[in-house]
Amino acid sequence: MNRRDFLNRGICSALALPVVTTAFASPAIIPGRKDLIFSAPARPQHDAFGRMEYVFRHTYEKLTNAHTQLHIAEPMADTYTDVVDGCCDVAIGFMHAAVTQHPAFGYFAGLPCSMGLPSARQTAWINSGDGQEIWDQLGFELGIKPLFAGNVATHAVALHSRRMICGATHFQNMRVQANGLVRDVVAGLGATPVINETEDEIDAVQSGTSASRPAVDGGKSQAHVISGGFLPHGSTLAVSVHRKTWDRLSRFEQQAMHMAARVAAASFTNFANSKDRAVVTALGVRTPSAPKMPLDVMVAANRIAEAVVADIASTDQISARINSSYLAARSRQQI
Repeated sequence: MNRRDFLNRGICSALALPVVTTAFASPAIIPGRKDLIFSAPARPQHDAFGRMEYVFRHTYEKLTNAHTQLHIAEPMADTYTDVVDGCCDVAIGFMHAAVTQHPAFGYFAGLPCSMGLPSARQTAWINSGDGQEIWDQLGFELGIKPLFAGNVATHAVALHSRRMICGATHFQNMRVQANGLVRDVVAGLGATPVINETEDEIDAVQSGTSASRPAVDGGKSQAHVISGGFLPHGSTLAVSVHRKTWDRLSRFEQQAMHMAARVAAASFTNFANSKDRAVVTALGVRTPSAPKMPLDVMVAANRIAEAVVADIASTDQISARINSSYLAARSRQQI
């Protein structure tokens, strides 16, 4: 979908405005005000993701005194692609989708298995170290400005399966929902990675297909929870802004977007903690009694993850720089 369709099917139809025929930077709907097209996953407001989108949008508009407004023309599943393709000005969602554009985005999205950083350390690397600077460099090459919007540590600490997993051989010929670099890990274990971003995670597990933790499909029995998973430290959520849009924002508006992303991240973390407890209850499982991932699975998965990351580090110069910065942050954690 191009930007004109995006506008015509959303803002213009809702407000009964004439068709917009300009290029990327659309004119203000109200003179003197900036109107930006905002892409977010199709989520209900009571969902943690829906709440984060709502908090980000309204915080930003409040900080700019409604001088800049974000309009959701149409809920989208792949929000990162929307902003890269120029279909929208701003998008919010997981950074795992960016790995298809450049594998080094995996460092910011959240590395799998033992290669990942705990949530607090990942946040510190991006916000306090040189992480944001090199993330900007990587993003700008693809035409986006990335903003850290939180780490979903609470939503990625377990694997939900329709049948017991007692060893690495049980992954053979299974379908496992996985995004980003986790796809390489589960493929290395002999499973088939699938993406199922639009299905509700509870319904997906109960129907025996896949879910976002990741989950493994199987029979019709009750879901099993295995603590640990392949993303034990979580995934990064980010606000992606089209580079042309970012450049035409004032310094104040850019700072307001940074602040709105941080406020949304805090809101998401608080809401997601309670959401996780509800998910566990709905699935009829209890996390404290959940068995740990079998040792041979974790040994094999860690070995695959290390090989994947080493391969990314040798991709190009910026990947090597990101890898060096990331490993330095990891070393400080281990001291």
